[in-house]
Amino acid sequence: MNGFKTLLIALYNSKGLGVRYLSSVLKQRGYQCSLLFLKGYQPYDMRKPSEVEYALVDQVVARENPDLIGISYMCTFHREVMVELTRRLRKQGHRVVWGGAATTLFPEEALEYVDLAVRGEAEEAFPELVEALANGRDYTGIPNVAFKKDGQKIINDIRPLNRDLDSIPFPDLGGDGKYWINNGKLAARDPELDGIGYEIMASRGCPFRCSYCSNDVIRRIHAGKGPYVRRRSVDSVMRELLMAKEKMPRLKMVHFWDDIFPTNLEWVTEFASRYKREIGLPFEIWHHPLLVKEEIIRPLVEAGLSKIVVGIQSGSPYTRNQIFLRPESQEQIIACSKVLSDAGVPTVIYDLILDNPFETEENLAETLDLCLKLHRPFYLQLHGLSFLPGTKIEEMALERGLISREKMRELQLKPINEQYRAMYWWVHGTGVRQDPIQTYWNSLIYFTQFSVAVPFVKWARKSQFLKSHPGVLQGLLRLTNLALIARKAWRKVKIALGARA
Repeated sequence: MNGFKTLLIALYNSKGLGVRYLSSVLKQRGYQCSLLFLKGYQPYDMRKPSEVEYALVDQVVARENPDLIGISYMCTFHREVMVELTRRLRKQGHRVVWGGAATTLFPEEALEYVDLAVRGEAEEAFPELVEALANGRDYTGIPNVAFKKDGQKIINDIRPLNRDLDSIPFPDLGGDGKYWINNGKLAARDPELDGIGYEIMASRGCPFRCSYCSNDVIRRIHAGKGPYVRRRSVDSVMRELLMAKEKMPRLKMVHFWDDIFPTNLEWVTEFASRYKREIGLPFEIWHHPLLVKEEIIRPLVEAGLSKIVVGIQSGSPYTRNQIFLRPESQEQIIACSKVLSDAGVPTVIYDLILDNPFETEENLAETLDLCLKLHRPFYLQLHGLSFLPGTKIEEMALERGLISREKMRELQLKPINEQYRAMYWWVHGTGVRQDPIQTYWNSLIYFTQFSVAVPFVKWARKSQFLKSHPGVLQGLLRLTNLALIARKAWRKVKIALGARA
């Protein structure tokens, strides 16, 4: 075992697949690695670490005494925490390296705060960097590495993507050297071991190029580096899940973290047969309207598919096709909803982006009409539009004069709690950019997910009083949210008890 020690930190994610993969690769090569999971993911109430929690970070660092500290920068919403945590660690004399999706997008910004950064999929680059540092060798030629030299920022080229995902060891689960800091407390234990859900990826990459998504930017960065969408073998997925079942005594649910769950019919057929026989737990996936097919969904339901999240984003063809750059038609979305309804998926969730400055009242009315035509049952997952740095939609908003560059930067630098609050506006019943007309239409769209509320929605659409007084709808929305939160809590209880929810 090499004496060089690495500590990897994941923010707002106790699952932390990225750091877990890197830890496994380092250990496979004979290096010591410990993991720190700092803060849980609570999107409706995200908060910065407290001074008590920062002090607990210091305790972990003192105990591990690492030669290198890596921080996973997955989301630009976490920027202020990344910067503050890095400042504190470097002030104490520690060498810090950044990685993750946001670092991949903005390596130059990362080098404002650290001297080393790793871009892209890092299972090859990061161990090479650690090996160079451990042996005092030059690291400046390692692909995917960015660094500062003589005051200059140097960004190395991205290496070809790994086509053989089965060659990557499973994420590091359990064992010593795991720490969990949340709610002002420190536990020297892997938080996953006590959980009821396990997150796994059967594939990497997304075949679509939505304008609001950072995935499109990352895909462009990897242009010419091999196939962007790749999948693991069914056997590899099964072996990882069997490992998780062995190590997690309370495991009741599997969450597939793929951008879009694999759709190859041969792969799905083998997966469904083996999953039902070897794993036998409810599982959840994300999917796309154009790829939802009966021959794919039915075997997955029989195997244990309990929840599917499908992105629609807008019911307006103009907004969806011209602004969000999504190719599906109204008819294809409705056909997708019929497949999911007929197949009997227990929970169907459609994702919508509202609170959107590109949309007119006519566009919002189109979204309402589409939601009323979707086959039931379903729930809606609503978001505000976030201008993620580097995305195409950021450029569109600036070019059309919908927002100034200064205001855009101000929004992107808001505190973490404000950014998440803007994205999950529906929880609080208000949006950061909503005017009364938006509030009226967004509230009606929200209520379409409840069959019992459809007659009310159709009546309210004609009500000039409610259009002039949307606060009434907001009040009803808040009360309904309480019922939804209770339902979600009950669903978790059922899952914990082993029932299929």
